[in-house]
Amino acid sequence: MTVVKEEKKETAELLIELYSEEIPWNLQEPMTRKLEKFLQEELVKALGLQNTENTFGERRVYWTPRRVAVGIADVPVRSEAWEEERRGPRVNSPQVAIDGFLRANGLKTTKECRRVADAKKGDYWAFTVRHIALSLSELLEEVVVRVIGRMAKELPVRMRFGKQNFRWVRPLRHITAVFAGKGVKGALELGNKENLSFTRKTRGHPFASSGTIVVTGIQDYEDKLRKNYVEPIYQKRFDEIFENVAGNSVYDYKAEFPRKYRLLQENACLTEYPIVFKGHFDEEFNDLPSFLINTVLSEHQKMIRDSNVKSGDGEFFIITNIPYIKQKQEKNNIIKGFERVVRARLADAKFMWERDKKTPIEEFINKLQNIIFHPKLKTIADKNQRTKRLIPVIVETLKNNNDDPALDSEYDPALFERQVDELNFGLATETVREFPSLQKSISRELIDNKFKSSASISRAIVGIANAADIADIADNIDTLVSLWSVGEKPTGSGDPFALRRYALGTIFALKNISLPLKGVFESTLEILSTQHVDDSPFYGESRELLLKEIVSFILERLRVFIKDHEQLPHDCIEAVLTHDNAQECNIHQIYYHTIKLAKEIDNNNPLAEIFYRLHAILRPYSDDFSSFTSPPSPDLFSATEERNLHARTHQLLAESAWQNLTFTQKLQTLGSLKDAVDPFFDHVLVIDKHENIRQNRLRLLYSIYRRFLELADFTKIHHKDKQQKDKQQKNKQQ
Repeated sequence: MTVVKEEKKETAELLIELYSEEIPWNLQEPMTRKLEKFLQEELVKALGLQNTENTFGERRVYWTPRRVAVGIADVPVRSEAWEEERRGPRVNSPQVAIDGFLRANGLKTTKECRRVADAKKGDYWAFTVRHIALSLSELLEEVVVRVIGRMAKELPVRMRFGKQNFRWVRPLRHITAVFAGKGVKGALELGNKENLSFTRKTRGHPFASSGTIVVTGIQDYEDKLRKNYVEPIYQKRFDEIFENVAGNSVYDYKAEFPRKYRLLQENACLTEYPIVFKGHFDEEFNDLPSFLINTVLSEHQKMIRDSNVKSGDGEFFIITNIPYIKQKQEKNNIIKGFERVVRARLADAKFMWERDKKTPIEEFINKLQNIIFHPKLKTIADKNQRTKRLIPVIVETLKNNNDDPALDSEYDPALFERQVDELNFGLATETVREFPSLQKSISRELIDNKFKSSASISRAIVGIANAADIADIADNIDTLVSLWSVGEKPTGSGDPFALRRYALGTIFALKNISLPLKGVFESTLEILSTQHVDDSPFYGESRELLLKEIVSFILERLRVFIKDHEQLPHDCIEAVLTHDNAQECNIHQIYYHTIKLAKEIDNNNPLAEIFYRLHAILRPYSDDFSSFTSPPSPDLFSATEERNLHARTHQLLAESAWQNLTFTQKLQTLGSLKDAVDPFFDHVLVIDKHENIRQNRLRLLYSIYRRFLELADFTKIHHKDKQQKDKQQKNKQQ
């Protein structure tokens, strides 16, 4: 026997780099991953290979402020000969559709196509394209152009530059394409008769490099960039920064300082060759709130305060992109320059903070009359008035849905109204105007400074939640409903007023508090209508439609919240969220009912099995169950199994016993009926020929079925036995 050795395919390295002006830091990695993914897919298609993860050799990805790049090893130098079948329109389609298919494939008549028989949908035309084996070098121009085109379509931010029609995240300056050590011939059409040719050239550090770099492969690319002060691998840049900033830290930065950790990531994307210095600020600024100092350093200067030193020490880290420092004096001059900038920014913050501390809070509250919330919704002061009117509605709803005597004994309307003013007065401060992200922090700090000895402010407990929390919930609801009512609804392309964030904040706040939101939303719309807000649909059908939209929006956010935080089965989430009870929009009830339903189903509770056996019998009558609402007559039962089932249901599902059960107990009670339901279905013919017997048995089954309908939409539960039977039925039909 002769052993034929499989011929090893010749392979080579491929390197693609897209060099542009500075790319936003949070888009660099996503763009690189798309470049990697699309390049893999287009190469697989061009080479006629199977689309598998291990098609090629090692892949390396690079991103810096000015470039995204991918290097792929072991790429075949020649494509396979392969065939591609292109399916066309049906034979009896309009001639226009057939002519379009012919033109797209360079054909003249249907005689050049194949007619494929299809008994179900009708015969159709097809054309087989035969791709011959070619050198990959001949195909790479088309591959690269397609990859860039696909990336451009998916960029969240695109801009056109010059007279070109091509759009990219920032002006695209160079395209480096190297295969097997040689440059790939080709160019990208930018429009208006401008082309950007592929080259083997790239650039190093914009100020410290020696000029244009010519590369021949992946390793050569990395080595030459490093010699020209560019570290192409993001993780190495991050590790360098992290080692200098937090290398000896006793803290877990990612867990304990998530904002600082994100700032480290941002700096690793903003610098091509990071150098870390340590600076100091004057002791006079230590009296400023810590969060204010951190914001001045991080938001405006991208600097990081040292977490290893005492809170009174003014040390911070500077991450620079200045790699060509050779003398100690140069380093000192650079640090002093940054320190001067920080000193000026902290001096500004201190000046504003000291003025705000001297200003009475009442003065800030009065200034809210001059701050516009929305052109159609008037000022922040008007918004506060709406929120104050909404709070009694929320408190009364809480009383009706939560068993907590403190809600009656500790509710002080004046205290709640004060909380509303304290929520938003920070908007009128000078510090918040300069640092908007600190609104709530500045407000709390000013309150604590002015009322340190007062016991009547936001820490007062009112039943299940403190006054500040309830005021915050009311403020969120007013923001959501009022902005929605004037047409500022979130869309697929944007959410300018962050209503999704407000919805999630409301969900998180109400996760442990029972508060049906539908009634609160109705009251909010009523309050809005009394303020005569322009161009808002507050009456009749328009208001009902508006209310339905808002409830649906909250429920959709809740669906995402439960899925992300609890990892529950999708069918259990849908069973509760699509039930009629969910339209009351009680976040607490929906959230925990979903968890409890999933837990019972997971515990092999036969709920779904029982429900589907009942559903199979009662489904034909689903349009009108009115004839089954009266209780069954025990005198008409003849079989032992139906008498046993009636006895169990009469004992467990009677109104007096049922209403005293919790949601979990109700689910367990229904599941416990299995040993009575199964014998009934196995030995009793429900659809009896005698009308009165048939009706009596249907009433018995409905007495159980209606209890299922009260809890959740069990038709959404994917019962395994049902799935198996449906699959068998489908196979029989085929």
